[in-house]
Amino acid sequence: MQIKMKLLFAIKSLNVEGGGAERVLVDIVNGLAARGHEIRILTFDSPGDSFYKLDAQVERIDADFGVPGSSVSRLAFFRAIPRLRRLVKIAGTDLIVAFMHSSYVPLALALMGTGCRIIASEHAPASHYRMRPFERFLIEFADRLILAKTVPSDAVSREYSRRSRCLPSVVPNPVY
Repeated sequence: MQIKMKLLFAIKSLNVEGGGAERVLVDIVNGLAARGHEIRILTFDSPGDSFYKLDAQVERIDADFGVPGSSVSRLAFFRAIPRLRRLVKIAGTDLIVAFMHSSYVPLALALMGTGCRIIASEHAPASHYRMRPFERFLIEFADRLILAKTVPSDAVSREYSRRSRCLPSVVPNPVY
């Protein structure tokens, strides 16, 4: 007998063409939905259609804050925290998989003290944050709050292993 899980995936945007992380997320959730798991995706998008086709069984929750491709102000970031907490509580989930720092950092902060388990799926190398000290600080803080972190390659893993309390696991992107 296969165990069916209730999983919540999170990513900043699916409404516009994205990079590899968005495509990987959609491929994974579609595959898990096809296996009978209950899958939801939380985006920061306004309601709309996903650029990549989602399985009809995947429920999408749009938080409706932030504009794809642009940074969120610090004030808007901190104002989003209570709303994210409510949306996750309403969704009900066994595990959250948040793609990229733009979703796992706010979710880690929003869910502090709730017991919600978060896996951060980081696709950018640590060097990406070298000239972004505030983002780097938030990532390092969020690493204390998450269950685990995945990265797509050994090279990215080595960069984070030198800097992070949360040692990353390598989970290569699916190749088709």
